[in-house]
Amino acid sequence: MKHLFIFAVTVFFVSTISLAYAAGQPTPSTPAAVRPVVTHTPEVQYRIRLSNQTKLITISVSKGKITKQQEKDLRSSLKAIRQQEITYKKSNSDHKLTPTQVSQLNTLLDKNSQEIDEAPATN
Repeated sequence: MKHLFIFAVTVFFVSTISLAYAAGQPTPSTPAAVRPVVTHTPEVQYRIRLSNQTKLITISVSKGKITKQQEKDLRSSLKAIRQQEITYKKSNSDHKLTPTQVSQLNTLLDKNSQEIDEAPATN
């Protein structure tokens, strides 16, 4: 009888400890949703880069990395690049940029990149 009582108490403690241990373990959850890799067309990449350069010019001026005159020169350069983009689009029947035209525009943006610490585009 004494052995049965000891056995029952041991089983009780082992099961209690097992339940407590299992409750402390994290429950497996579903894996986090993986965001799909978005691949933009070269034209969209160019537009994003143009927008980023505009922002970087403002940031560079506020941090004192470039002077007001450099800012003026960079902004006029961006304006000329936009005008070139418009010219290219008007010359195409579908009003979209060709990969060659995007490459040429990115080359123009590369000149600005050196002054505002932007990584040049990889074509």
